[in-house]
Amino acid sequence: MLLLSACNKSHSSNPTGTGVLPPITDTGANTFGCLIDGKVFVPQKPAFSTYEILQCNYQLVGGVQYLVLSGGDFVNNNGVSLFTENIVLKADTILKFDDPNHHLAYAYFYGSGNREDYKTLDSTNGICNIKHFDPYKQIISGTFWFDATDTATGKVVHITDGRFDVHYTL
Repeated sequence: MLLLSACNKSHSSNPTGTGVLPPITDTGANTFGCLIDGKVFVPQKPAFSTYEILQCNYQLVGGVQYLVLSGGDFVNNNGVSLFTENIVLKADTILKFDDPNHHLAYAYFYGSGNREDYKTLDSTNGICNIKHFDPYKQIISGTFWFDATDTATGKVVHITDGRFDVHYTL
């Protein structure tokens, strides 16, 4: 499964939580971050762990082009992922998350041993804006925001101020 993300939306300039969001760049800085209901989310791992906290793949599988972008916070046990299929990427591409057959976004949280899964639906608000795509240096950068729903409970989380600047693998 492959994921992608990038979009802009106005939000509170006073986020809570630990850490700060990385700057919006397009140099292949391998950064990823967003606000989850106003709290800062950035990928991180416990000291001395070998967890892969940031993954980006842009691959052709079975004749279909996929992009997967995922960030994991293994300290707080949550993550955010973006996925698109059947699209050839280029700079200045806007993906809308209201088409779950082609563009999806996820958020997940582990608390008290239970996993909560949130995903975009066909009525979901949200976009991913691919601002920079360099197939030679294998860099993809952009912004994103989306609302995601836990289909078991109906609870909605708001992912805002998302940004990424990553190297992808083929």
